[in-house]
Amino acid sequence: MSGKITVFGCCILLAINPLPAVNGATFAIYVGPGAWIDGVIAFENFLDWKGISHERVTPSDVNTYVLKNYYRAIFMPGGDAYYYKLYIDANGVQHIRDLVFSGGGYIGTCAGAYYASDSIRWEGGTYDYPLDLFQGFSNGAIDAIAPWPDYTMTPVNLNPAHPVNQYSPATMTSLYYGGQTFVPHAGVAVDTLFTWAAYHDSVGGISLTYGSGRVLLMGIHPEIDENTSRDGTSFADSLDDKESDWNWLWTAIDWLLKRPLSTPQIWINEFHYDNAGNDVNEFVEVVVPAYFTDLSRITLTLYDGSTGTVYDTHTIDTFTPGIRQGDLQVYYKPIPGLRDGPDGLSLDYQGNLIQFLSYEGSFTATAGVASGDTSSDIGIAESGTEAPGMSLQLLGNGNAYPDFQWGGPYGQTAGNVNSDGNTDQSLPVALRFFTAQVVQNGIVLKWETASEINTLGFILEKSRKDSSHFQFLASYATHPALRGAGNHSRTRKYQFLDHQVEKGHTYWYRLQEVSLSGQRIPLATTRITVVTFSPGQSSATAGRYRLYPCYPNPFNPVTTIAFEVGSTAHSSQRVLLEVFNTRGRRVALLLDDSLHPGRYSVSFNAGGLPSGIYYYRLQAGNWTRTRKMILLK
Repeated sequence: MSGKITVFGCCILLAINPLPAVNGATFAIYVGPGAWIDGVIAFENFLDWKGISHERVTPSDVNTYVLKNYYRAIFMPGGDAYYYKLYIDANGVQHIRDLVFSGGGYIGTCAGAYYASDSIRWEGGTYDYPLDLFQGFSNGAIDAIAPWPDYTMTPVNLNPAHPVNQYSPATMTSLYYGGQTFVPHAGVAVDTLFTWAAYHDSVGGISLTYGSGRVLLMGIHPEIDENTSRDGTSFADSLDDKESDWNWLWTAIDWLLKRPLSTPQIWINEFHYDNAGNDVNEFVEVVVPAYFTDLSRITLTLYDGSTGTVYDTHTIDTFTPGIRQGDLQVYYKPIPGLRDGPDGLSLDYQGNLIQFLSYEGSFTATAGVASGDTSSDIGIAESGTEAPGMSLQLLGNGNAYPDFQWGGPYGQTAGNVNSDGNTDQSLPVALRFFTAQVVQNGIVLKWETASEINTLGFILEKSRKDSSHFQFLASYATHPALRGAGNHSRTRKYQFLDHQVEKGHTYWYRLQEVSLSGQRIPLATTRITVVTFSPGQSSATAGRYRLYPCYPNPFNPVTTIAFEVGSTAHSSQRVLLEVFNTRGRRVALLLDDSLHPGRYSVSFNAGGLPSGIYYYRLQAGNWTRTRKMILLK
């Protein structure tokens, strides 16, 4: 490369201050020159969430120490692969190879995947790399998804035949930041993890074996959890991710470490086994992703802790569906005869152990799917002195087992969200839309939820300056119309009229949900300008329809679309607002509702779409208009 420094994917170049010594852990995390700090921190936080030990290693560590004597796997983050090549010498290359060959694991995201490849094709050049775990080409960046150095959320199609994907839906949205396609050399066998939905379904993630070890290479960044702060970094938090990749990454790391494959989104959520007098109302409750339909292959196994043997089994298709919490479904089943502890419960899918819990002590299973494994004591128990009607429950906020904590005994909530009587287990509300409409006496704000989980109510905020200077407008505490449904799986509509507006002014509004535990969750923001109209008239002229240019335009990733619905012989009419790509494929349905005449404003978040030209179309009765918008990331 003639001394030229070439960035191979993934993020900004940054050297990270190393830790002073090698002590050993499950994962070594590379932090040499070129390593992307956000990717490092996010992966560390993910491993903490999963309960896996880790330690940072420098180029000097990799070059000096026999890694297989200290670690079970190594993570090479995004960043600049050229610097990895520059600072890891021949000894370091051999140390990484030996770690994997002897039964360890290697996971590389973006630049870490480029570095593991035999050759890299980048911006017209081809470059040889020394590690050679993958015998093939890494080709990047993919301008059709996001020209380097831009980044975006992009969908990937998961290969249903790969064991890593068995708990996941067919498509996952993840962060793209200079990633690649993988093309193996002739005769080289690799397994496809996923393909780029936005780029000819070309291969964007692979797995392979190297000696006795396993390798995961991918052009996405599943370690970045975009919509939350739990990954320890604010990078890409403004992007609209449709789900957390951490649930998928959980299973992927199990596969890499040769552990039983599991998912944090299938778990035991509540159970009761002992009370004063004769035991009554004994049951077990589990949580499963709502899209997951293969319930007959998920098995609950009950263990006798004194012998480690199985005394009963139940498949989840024999359970009764309870409440649905967002994308998670609760199932429960009365099971008379649950034994007093120390005993245990396990969940498995097709023989893959997902969870092995116990109460009143830990033990090692000697039979069944958990044979040879030691149970995890939940740390609480039923003493046998409590009145009937109590249970042990998970409480907290989240969408995966590690997000919650065991508590109790509390009042039983079989089939419903768990509660200690003060706070409830909760997940955020599913918002369909949030709009603003100019009417005769103010601005009416409308929103609709597809479902609500432990929703206490909503708070509205308002700004006359921009989208970052909001002030309190109204709250569920003083306005009954803003009170939430608690737990509700059907569509609910809300509206609020703001009288304090002036003609000719622009206003920004923000909607926040408040959970029963008091947590505030921002849901949406919209912007609208009050047009001048005569007293007593509608804000829309009779028979007139308008679709205004979106603002801002170009945008990244949120813009506001304003339009007017004219008056007709009917009091309301069906209005469609849709977004299409340049191929004519609809990529978003922003509104499908019956609207009265007036001026409206809808917020559109394109965080899950690649940069490019899009078209938004308004259809009201027989009237249709289309305008162009440009997404620049």
